[in-house]
Amino acid sequence: MGKVLCPRCGGLGYLERRCRGEHAYVYVVHRERGRVSKCYLGAESYDYVERFNALGLAGLADEGRFERYAAELVARLTASQLAKLKELVEARLAELRV
Repeated sequence: MGKVLCPRCGGLGYLERRCRGEHAYVYVVHRERGRVSKCYLGAESYDYVERFNALGLAGLADEGRFERYAAELVARLTASQLAKLKELVEARLAELRV
């Protein structure tokens, strides 16, 4: 696999997956002038949290996670909650246009 842009520090590095017991964790490994550093991007899956909040949570390595979270939340909202959310979205869009 080639170099990736680290979402945590912005530097270039390589993805690394490390297993500890039954869990896997994702890092970006940076190598510069003989020095090695790592940025933690999160667990590959969040089993414990997902038992209580089934949103499909993911670590920083997953760039599409926010859209998936929003879609999952919207699917669960009532009509009145959606109306409030619509106001928030419209206010945010107005901020972005300025």
